[in-house]
Amino acid sequence: MRLTTDKNGEFSIDWPDPGMYGIETSTEDKATKIPQAQTRRLGYAATLEVLPQ
Repeated sequence: MRLTTDKNGEFSIDWPDPGMYGIETSTEDKATKIPQAQTRRLGYAATLEVLPQ
């Protein structure tokens, strides 16, 4: 699954089935404050357990 956030940076998921799911996100920009750096990269990873309803 590939998702995109809305203008507020939010997203929602319709889980296809219960189970364990890994989520990863990343972005890159040039807003670094370190003089030696050209860009900065940000990332996050999580594992979620989706239970049956």
